[in-house]
Amino acid sequence: MSYEEELLPHDVIIEILSWLPPQKLLKFSSVCKSWRSSIRGAKFMATHRSHFGNLKKSNNGCIVYIVTKKDSRSITSPKLGLVDGSNPRMVYEITESKFDFSECYSIVGSCNGLFCCASYHVDDVPIQLCNPSIRWTTRIPPFRFNNKIIRPDVFRYCYGVGFDRLKCDYKVVKFIGPGCDISRREKAAVYSVKAKSWKIVNSPVPPYLSCGYLSSFFLHGFIHWLAYLDQKYKIILFDVCNDVFKAMQLPEVDIHTEVSIQVVKD
Repeated sequence: MSYEEELLPHDVIIEILSWLPPQKLLKFSSVCKSWRSSIRGAKFMATHRSHFGNLKKSNNGCIVYIVTKKDSRSITSPKLGLVDGSNPRMVYEITESKFDFSECYSIVGSCNGLFCCASYHVDDVPIQLCNPSIRWTTRIPPFRFNNKIIRPDVFRYCYGVGFDRLKCDYKVVKFIGPGCDISRREKAAVYSVKAKSWKIVNSPVPPYLSCGYLSSFFLHGFIHWLAYLDQKYKIILFDVCNDVFKAMQLPEVDIHTEVSIQVVKD
């Protein structure tokens, strides 16, 4: 039995930690290996998000930013950082080498404080899944569809991240965009953080022409993307627990207008 367990049971300590704001939690993750391991676990992250999201204080949020190279001419070092929501002048840069953003990455989705960073165009670049507030990251091996590129001027892949509450597991989904040939059978794949492996999604991806360069949104067990087809907007959904795609039609709007979606008070 460790010294801290002689004072308090480990599960009691973790319950107390789950109520701390991210800025405070970061310090406690360095106390010992058992605390760090628990704090970085999927169950703790979900519990912490639930507890912290229920707090009425609105000044504890933060803004995440990412800086990557746009092309070979860039001289700026890649970086990931946080801007304190309660004090915009407080900027925390995360410069550890384990955050490898040397490629052209974009933030493509988030869930429970986890951010999914990937490339819309490059198929063989690892996906970065990270929680900046506790300095946690994991590199997901790329999944290659090997579909023929037919439109190099548009994005080729769509991504999203969500939490499977039944299996207490985070999942990353990837499916091909309009820049690739969609005639092949393999059109989508999902990665399990717990199993550390990819698998093909048998559920067909609803037809669409464009999802735009917009991040995905996770809400109530579904990852959402805004899509466009036949002069109509719709939302593509992915059921994280059952690995199934669905589609939801939006009200008709003038084709000359632009539509966007956002999650409010998730």
